Amino acid sequence: SSVDAATITNNLTHAERNMGCTLAFRGQIAAGDAARAIGFMEQYMRDNASEIGEPASGSPTGRICFDSPGGDLAETLQFLDFLLTGDSRNIDTYNGSFFFKTAVADGGTCLSSCALLFLSGTNRLLEDVYSIDFGGGARLLHPRAELGFHSPSLPNVPDGLTAQQVRDIFSLGAQAVSEIVRVRDEYPGYMSDALFEVWTS
Repeated sequence: SSVDAATITNNLTHAERNMGCTLAFRGQIAAGDAARAIGFMEQYMRDNASEIGEPASGSPTGRICFDSPGGDLAETLQFLDFLLTGDSRNIDTYNGSFFFKTAVADGGTCLSSCALLFLSGTNRLLEDVYSIDFGGGARLLHPRAELGFHSPSLPNVPDGLTAQQVRDIFSLGAQAVSEIVRVRDEYPGYMSDALFEVWTS
């Protein structure tokens, strides 16, 4: 697994193809990665993207294999929002109707904030209106893959912080928890009560 900034690609490994993946998201999540990943996926879904030399499937669905140690939580939540809402002004045909399943392939790891993205794997059902289903094989984990959850953390926090800096750090953690509470409220089935307790402990 790479520790470089995250990338998303349709150039897949054998292990990722075996999981039925059409895209792979790899590496440490850092500033700017959400916008790059969203842009890539929008190009991937456009029918005519190949005409301008970009990867294209012309399809509003697929499966993303994740292999990432996690990283920037704000970037993760931005990408998560895109995956769950299906909202994009740049792909009018599929706006509000695209969905992607998720997986972690043989030997892959999806830790920390990456695990929040893994949980976004969905099937979207069209009855009278679109509805989201987190079951039906929407999220696959290979027996030799690793999926890891923990509560929001800030590694390498220096000693000697001021009271205001401590309050700011606490506020970041509280915002992250608040955002996941919102996601759970809007998308029942995204994260179970038991897993939420682990994530916030």
